[in-house]
Amino acid sequence: MWTSGWARTPSPGSRVYTPPSPPPPEGQYEWLEFRDPVTYAFVMNYVLHSPPSGLPGQRTLGLVMLFHGVNSSQASELKFIIPFLERQGWIDDYVVIGGKSQGNGWGSADDVPVRKILEWATGASPVDPRRVFVHGFSSGGMMTGRWGPVNQDIIAGGVPKAGRFDTIPSVADALNMAAEWYIIHGDKDQAVSVNNSRNGAAELASKGYRYVYRELDGEDHVGIRAWEAKEHLEWVYEDAMAWKHFLRHKDKGLFDEDATFLTGLGGLTPAQIWRNAATVDDLVRIGGNEASSIVVDGLQATEEDVRIEAALACGRVWLNETSDQALAALLDDSSATVRA
Repeated sequence: MWTSGWARTPSPGSRVYTPPSPPPPEGQYEWLEFRDPVTYAFVMNYVLHSPPSGLPGQRTLGLVMLFHGVNSSQASELKFIIPFLERQGWIDDYVVIGGKSQGNGWGSADDVPVRKILEWATGASPVDPRRVFVHGFSSGGMMTGRWGPVNQDIIAGGVPKAGRFDTIPSVADALNMAAEWYIIHGDKDQAVSVNNSRNGAAELASKGYRYVYRELDGEDHVGIRAWEAKEHLEWVYEDAMAWKHFLRHKDKGLFDEDATFLTGLGGLTPAQIWRNAATVDDLVRIGGNEASSIVVDGLQATEEDVRIEAALACGRVWLNETSDQALAALLDDSSATVRA
């Protein structure tokens, strides 16, 4: 059970921060200052959006860390997250933090502060460490592509928009073990060449990473931000949010309670598991490599209704390549209902 407080109450790691005057339109969010919990030295200014209905009693939340563009505020990327959480009914499932760089844009001076605030936020709130993501635009997209790949131990994935990648480390069995990426870039970008993202995607592919690449025809550097006026952009950002929601870190262990839960399912038949809605919900929440074998058993069960329930669960969370192959096999299932 989660019992500790969060940034909404005073703590050694955070105190209220007065936003710039006049505040930007996103001023309804909490503007805070993060200080080192031990030394109380200043680390970073940030804006916080936490679940409106309050914090859950267990570590189930996702966390998205946002990196703004040059000369922008820490709140400038919220419009690419909050509306899509609201429309999907996930607004109570996430903590969202918009960080403020040390300078006008992001650089190496921000590397340690970003890691500190993510480690603190993951420990100081009921966040599932398997559901931590970074997301940034322009300078922030470069931060996502530079900082993210060398900090894969604490993030499940990243969304670099109009950015670029620097060092992409080789990871053994990257397809099943490395962080994932959702790359967005306009092909008419005059500020940050789309070739940066093209080259990054090519390198990810060469090293076996999983990634999504969205190159937006006719869009320039600023144009990719105007999703409110362009249906195809709206779809991309909605898809990017769903991508985060379905993904889990591939190499972090489970909490004891979740590990015990999965072990307990070993004594049940697929029918007993997949005909229990609460059990299915917990399996979807856990997701990832850890839940894959149980889902595969469901996809290969003799009972038609069990195969259907397991297939529907695959539409709510991503597990791994093994479950994808088992799901694809249902396209040739003997039951027309399952195939549908």
